[in-house]
Amino acid sequence: MEVWWLGLNGSVQGAFWYEGSQWQRYELAPMGSSAINGSITAVSRIPNSMELWWLGGNRSIQGAYWYEGGQWQRYELAQRADLRSMGVYPYPVYQPSWNYG
Repeated sequence: MEVWWLGLNGSVQGAFWYEGSQWQRYELAPMGSSAINGSITAVSRIPNSMELWWLGGNRSIQGAYWYEGGQWQRYELAQRADLRSMGVYPYPVYQPSWNYG
């Protein structure tokens, strides 16, 4: 099992656990690599692989992938200036106002 989260310092952290062992933690990306109020998305689209994407500290889209037998590799998917041309908005375009009362 593997989990990831964004650290309060803008780092990207991970941890894994396999049967018969203890949880092991690691840093996937250093301080300042993610937006403090951002989010992270993960998928395993083929067996023995993992891919992650997150909003970078500079508001770019960052990614990382791992294939069995290899090390994590990071890359920049889109620079901040390119996001809107891709239909990606780093800030909410519409936030409904809920009124319960």
